[in-house]
Amino acid sequence: FVQHQYAESRPEAVAIAASICLYHTLLAIYILGFRVRGRDNRVVNLVLPLFDILCVSAAWLVFDDLGSPVWALYLYSIVSYSRRLNAFGMTAFVAFVIANIAVVSRQVTGDTTGWGEPEAWTIAVIAVAVAFLSYALGIAWTGAEVIASSLARTDPLTGIGNRRWVMDCLDELQYE
Repeated sequence: FVQHQYAESRPEAVAIAASICLYHTLLAIYILGFRVRGRDNRVVNLVLPLFDILCVSAAWLVFDDLGSPVWALYLYSIVSYSRRLNAFGMTAFVAFVIANIAVVSRQVTGDTTGWGEPEAWTIAVIAVAVAFLSYALGIAWTGAEVIASSLARTDPLTGIGNRRWVMDCLDELQYE
C-alpha cells in the first residue's frame, strides 16, 4: 500500500493513509448496517460531509504539492452533496471546503497568509463556481422531479388523480 522506503521517510503519511482507510471502512459499515435498512442517523449524516473534506485535505497534505490533482476531490464532494444539503448547509459546507483549501495551501507552501499561491486562489474560485452550478442544477432537478411526479399521478385530460394517485392514497390510509 505504501512503499517501505517512503514509509520510513514519512511515517505521518502512513498514519494519514491508515486513518482514511479506517474512516471509509467505518463508513461502509454504517451504510450497510443502517442506511441500506432505511435507518439513517441524523448526527452521522451531519458530520459525514465534514469528514469527507478532512480526508481530502489529509490526502492532499500527504502529496505535499498544490498542483496535485487530489484537490479535485473537493469538487467531487461539492457536487455529490449539492442535492442533499439545503442552501444554508451548502453555504456552510463550501465555507468549510474553502477553509480547508487555505489550511492545506498554508501547510504545503509554508506561507503565513494562506493565500499567497495563485493555485490556492484558483482552486477556491473553481470550488465556489462548482458549488453554485451544482446547487442550481440540484434545484432544477428537484423541480423537474416534482413536475414529473405530478404528471404521473394525474390524468392529462381531466386533471384529476389517476389510478396511481388512488393507490398511493390507499397506501397512506393503510399506514395511518
